[in-house]
Parts: sequence; structure tokens; C-alpha cells
Amino acid sequence: METLKNLIRSTYYKIGGFPGMKSLVKPWKGKGAILCYHRVLPRDQMLSDNSPNRSLCVSSERFEEQVRILSEYYNVFSMDEMISRIHRKSGDFAVTLTFDDGYKDNYIYAYPILKKYNVPATIYMTTRFLQGDTSMWWRELWERLELEGTISISVNNTNYLWRTLSRDLKIKCFKEIRQILLETDRNTYLSLVKQISLNGSPKAYPELCLSSDEIMHLDHEGLVTIGSHTHNHFCLTNLTKNEVAEEMTRSKEILEGLLKKPIRHLAYPYGKPKEAGDREFSLAKDCGYETGVTTVNSGISRSSNVFSLQRLEIREHVNSEKLHILLSGFAGMLGKAL
Repeated sequence: METLKNLIRSTYYKIGGFPGMKSLVKPWKGKGAILCYHRVLPRDQMLSDNSPNRSLCVSSERFEEQVRILSEYYNVFSMDEMISRIHRKSGDFAVTLTFDDGYKDNYIYAYPILKKYNVPATIYMTTRFLQGDTSMWWRELWERLELEGTISISVNNTNYLWRTLSRDLKIKCFKEIRQILLETDRNTYLSLVKQISLNGSPKAYPELCLSSDEIMHLDHEGLVTIGSHTHNHFCLTNLTKNEVAEEMTRSKEILEGLLKKPIRHLAYPYGKPKEAGDREFSLAKDCGYETGVTTVNSGISRSSNVFSLQRLEIREHVNSEKLHILLSGFAGMLGKAL
């Protein structure tokens, strides 16, 4: 499966690099691109992680290459400036960088690189981390899968059992449990998270999460904008309207209380069409946000809805050549980024 994916990806970029392709895809380039990152770690640390979520991590070495290219060849702006530019009739193509979740490595490894090249970014913070709940079901589930040969859970009186004796079976189990989590209501989700835990109480990972002091320092320095990633990082489409409003409002209030300034920008957890839709876009506006970003892979145009802004997910394989191809409009033409 991974070999096939790599072949498709290689073909994708070969086509994107053909002479004349730049002109062909120009109509899909749009006014700019919002880049989506999660984690940045030194390459040796990144490679030591064999979990399915390693794909969300970019090595600090690759990240510096990407940031250097962006600083040399593109106009990179903060999210505030980006929004003011995309609805103008004129103006050069603009790029902005964003990070989801609120990992400490954004502060330790990504920020010094951003500072070196004077490139602004936005970090969307899951605020329960700031209140002491640093559990991460995705990490704890993988730790359990590495230890055990079978996993069983019960969801709404339905029992599931996975045999996980090989890496492929472990990954399959991980993805299937993740999908169940993305399709359950709040109470079922919380029950399932407890079942995933090795000891019945979700494990804390404070060493992986940004602290209040680090958030305040980033905000004070001025290069990083702090945004909201809701409070609990639930899949919002599974919640009631009131629960969604509570997730958005509570996160906003926590960050505003900490930073003493308005929090204008929101990233929807997970962020694909099944996980954030018109109801969520409308509620984001009602809760006082000025923008909302998804994880739908595409650039942005003058007609983009500021509460459903699309982003390009940037991964480790995106070297300087591939970054230029993604930003050329090729990703927008195909509707995805690999």
C-alpha cells in the first residue's frame, strides 16, 4: 500500500513539474495558500516514531528548507494580513503558515526557524492542554497496540475485536478505531477514550504540549499569532449545536483571558467536509471569530468564505521543488495535495 502511494505521489509531482504546466494550472492558483503543519522535530526523533501519525510530522531540517524557500520566493504574511489581502482585486500571491493542536515542538524547533527567516505563523491551540488535560488518545492507542496482540472495545452495545499481531494489522486497527471516534457523539467518544487507555484513565503527555508561559512568550514576541483549535478537539459535526458553541467559546475565552487580546482565528478539528460544515462555519462567526480554516487541500481565492478557508497540508516529502509545484495551483486543480 505504501509503495503504491509513493508511486502515485511520484507521478503526481512529475506531472506537476512538466514544462508548460505552470501556465496551465494558473487559474487554480488563486490569491494565496494557507499551509497546514502539525509537528516539527529533528529528523532522528521523527524517524523513531513508527506510528501512523508520523505523517503529520515534518523534520526540522525539511521545515527549514521549506521556510527558506518561502521567504526567498513568496510573500509570507500573518493570518490577519492574509485575510485583508485575499479579497483585494490586485496584489501578489500570498502565503501563510499555520500549525494545529499546540505541540511544544512548535516552540522548541519550529519557532527558531520562523524567527531566523522572519516568517510569521499561526498556532491553533487546543485549550484543554492549557488547563491540565494533556491526554492524547492517538498516542496512547498506538502505545497499547505496540504492546498487545488483541484490542477490544464496546461502542453502543456493539463489541469489536481486532487481532494486532503484525504492524499492518496494528495500523488497520488504529485507523478503524479513529474512524469510530470520528462518528460518535460526545459521551460515546469519552467512553471510548477511556477504553483505549491502558489503565482506564487517559494518560497525560504534558511534555508534548505548549504551556501557558510558552504561549504568552510567542504572543509577546509578535511573530506568532495564537488561534483556537476549540477546547477538547472533538469532531464538531457529532456534537449538538450548543456543544459546538461551547467548544468554540470556551477556547476563545481561555486564550483571551491568558493573552489579554481578542482571538480572531479558528481551526476546525480534523477539518474535512464530514467534520466541519455550514453549521460550524456559521457558529464560528456567531462566536466572534473572524476566520475559520479547514483541512481541505486547496489554495484560496477572492471568493473564498473566510469561515471555511482551505489549506495545503505540508508533509516531510515536500522539498523545494515540490513546494513550488504545490503553490503553482496544481494542488488546487486536482483538489488534493499528496
